[in-house]
Amino acid sequence: MGKVEPIRKMADVYRIEDTLFKLGTPRGDRMFLLFEVGIFLGLRIGDMLKLKVGDIRGKDTYTFVPEKTDERRHKDGTPYKNYRPKKLTITIPAELRKVVGEMCRDRSDDELLFPSTHQRKSGRPMSRQTARRMMAEIGKLAGLDYRVGCHTLRKTFGYQIYRQHHDVAWLQTWFQHSSPSVTLIYIGIADDEKKAVTDRMPFQDRGRFDWSIKRR
Repeated sequence: MGKVEPIRKMADVYRIEDTLFKLGTPRGDRMFLLFEVGIFLGLRIGDMLKLKVGDIRGKDTYTFVPEKTDERRHKDGTPYKNYRPKKLTITIPAELRKVVGEMCRDRSDDELLFPSTHQRKSGRPMSRQTARRMMAEIGKLAGLDYRVGCHTLRKTFGYQIYRQHHDVAWLQTWFQHSSPSVTLIYIGIADDEKKAVTDRMPFQDRGRFDWSIKRR
């Protein structure tokens, strides 16, 4: 499975939102909600699918134990003794609270935000496989010419915030990465910077050659 990219152009973000919003179908609404929660919170898909309506609706913050830090293990698979997983508190933007409030108007706070449609009575969330299929469908519906997946949501969150604020330390804390360089690589900024450097190489053709001479 290849690497997925962040959505770098805000025009693409708006096109996705408009496309999903106008579908007017239950599946379209689920994809719209998945997309909005993903780009506004930047959570891993496993943590996102555990969300309940009441975790977002009417709340300013959400505190949880990230999936990948809930239990540290040695190389042999045994857990560390006396390990206390760190909780992470994230802020919930007003725009997202509005989206969830409108789309979940008839749902109770203790309902999963993304329940399984195949196992409605099980109380289980949507599967990761379903979320991946939805993201692939979102990319096709919006006519994107690059591959998107569940990580696209988290990467887009980080990419757009970095472009606006250039605060890699804040993003590193939010993503719980080991270093700023890991964060920059993850959100695709490192690739952008490499391309920007090579695009401005001093050895490129600077209009010195008349190529028509070679073609005579």
